[in-house]
Amino acid sequence: MVYLAVSSGLLFFCGAAHSFLGERGILPRLLSLPDLPIVINREFSRALFRVAWHATSLAWITLGGILLIVHIGTNNLPHNKVEVDANKSIIIKRSVQLIGAFGVATTVAILTTSGRRHIAWPVFLASGILALYGAKQL
Repeated sequence: MVYLAVSSGLLFFCGAAHSFLGERGILPRLLSLPDLPIVINREFSRALFRVAWHATSLAWITLGGILLIVHIGTNNLPHNKVEVDANKSIIIKRSVQLIGAFGVATTVAILTTSGRRHIAWPVFLASGILALYGAKQL
């Protein structure tokens, strides 16, 4: 079930790239805008934008981690001897489906707001489709 591992890797890559590229190019320009929306004061606003940016990156990495845990756990089970509780099995499958749907929904959001200029949409689409297909294999 390599689908979940690849999907996980794509989410790890997106999270790391988002943080790195944000700090290198986007955040400095965004935070230096003279008309930056002020929440409490300018420094607090700058910190808030930076935390929100990196929290988004960490969310993608966390979702990738969940997929990796499922991938490792399901590949290390002796399938002919294990009786998996049906409720736990369906929760795992639905969780993976939800992560896959997140990838597809993120793609739709990117395409409707930024168009195909945004470089991440194919990565999120691939990650979502792979997770959904991997969920079918569970």
